[in-house]
Amino acid sequence: MRGPHTITCSVTALLLTALSVVSAQNPPAPRGAPSLETVLELASGYVSRYLDVMSGLTAEERYVQDVAGLTAPMTGVAIPPEGITRPPEAPKAAVPETIGAERRVLRADIVLVKVGPPLEWRMYRDVFEVDGRPVRDRAERLAALFLEPAETARAQAERIAEVSARFNISNLGRVLNEPGLPLAFLQTSLQPRFRFTLDRRDHGTVWTVRYIENAHPTLFWHNRTIENPSAGRFWIDVTTGEITRTEHVVSQGLAATFVTQFQHDDRFGVSVPEEMREQLSAGAQAGARRVAGVASYSRYRKFSVSTN
Repeated sequence: MRGPHTITCSVTALLLTALSVVSAQNPPAPRGAPSLETVLELASGYVSRYLDVMSGLTAEERYVQDVAGLTAPMTGVAIPPEGITRPPEAPKAAVPETIGAERRVLRADIVLVKVGPPLEWRMYRDVFEVDGRPVRDRAERLAALFLEPAETARAQAERIAEVSARFNISNLGRVLNEPGLPLAFLQTSLQPRFRFTLDRRDHGTVWTVRYIENAHPTLFWHNRTIENPSAGRFWIDVTTGEITRTEHVVSQGLAATFVTQFQHDDRFGVSVPEEMREQLSAGAQAGARRVAGVASYSRYRKFSVSTN
């Protein structure tokens, strides 16, 4: 027969166990660390300003892609579960003869387009040169979309992006290769989907903040059937909320890591994408198809929308 002392000890043990679990899930902040809540609030305000600035800019992307491995490439793609509106079937692009090469160099124009919830914003690219050969007349097609109604502009941007995706060196599905895509996760409307953890000081007033997606359904899916939660890190200036680097990792079906480095531009008052590095793999087995890419960004310029 157990006495009061035994019961008290059992309850105490249960409480200690529960506290240990909570402590493991929410590790104590590093010594001298800023408040996570404050950092996220600053970062959210900064992202709002960043999106406002970037939506009025276009830039040039030079994207070097390398492929390795003998396994046949997969065709799975990561997409929002509710689906980005699929554009009408685009005419088949004229793919250069170097389609089987192990390296591909793409040049494209990029622009940020408002697409509505849940992400609100996506970055689109319009390839104009492949391995030094032009594939279309050079024109500011993406910027011109903003002369059209929002829904029409979005559908047309997706159509252009679909054609551009056909120039990728491998048909490993990838729609997450956008510079700084995780910045969207810091919007006030999306923060509740994630668990954020203040990690460590990187340098000066820049700290790393880890994130992992907990909400269901997840923002992106593999092959339209498997939830693919996002995870990674932000490098945030804890005095201003400015983001200097992002890391985005997905690992279900198609393992992928995207790291974007930003550089502050005094003309615009925010840090704009400077370089994006990607690593993708279709499987862990020997000889699995692997893609590595490095994209650099330059020639940021404003475009004006006039209805006259």
